[in-house]
Amino acid sequence: MSTSAEGVVQWAHVWRGKAKRVYPTGEIHFVLLTEMGLDVWPNLEFTLRGPEISLSEKTDENGEFRYAPVEFGEYELKVGEAVFRIPAVAEDSPPYRIHVPYDLLPDQIEWKGPTEEELND
Repeated sequence: MSTSAEGVVQWAHVWRGKAKRVYPTGEIHFVLLTEMGLDVWPNLEFTLRGPEISLSEKTDENGEFRYAPVEFGEYELKVGEAVFRIPAVAEDSPPYRIHVPYDLLPDQIEWKGPTEEELND
């Protein structure tokens, strides 16, 4: 197996005289934060669409979601009425931070008012 000068495309598996290109993969890794970024949105439903992906999931108790392997590129993330374009990241990268405006969240979330930290800022 060889790697191009840029390290982008690898050649693998010669089968019946044809070389197959194997592109490097990354992962979708993000955390959903409140609009001001002071807290996370745990167990929040979202949809994710992109090359060869269409799924509906929830964030974990830390507001994070991780899915691999995926092709590098942009993906569409929809949370309630909010739509974001997010990149695939290299494995073991920190999560992509997404601030979700409260007024675009699904009706299932009950806002409890500003936090002490938000009031003190």
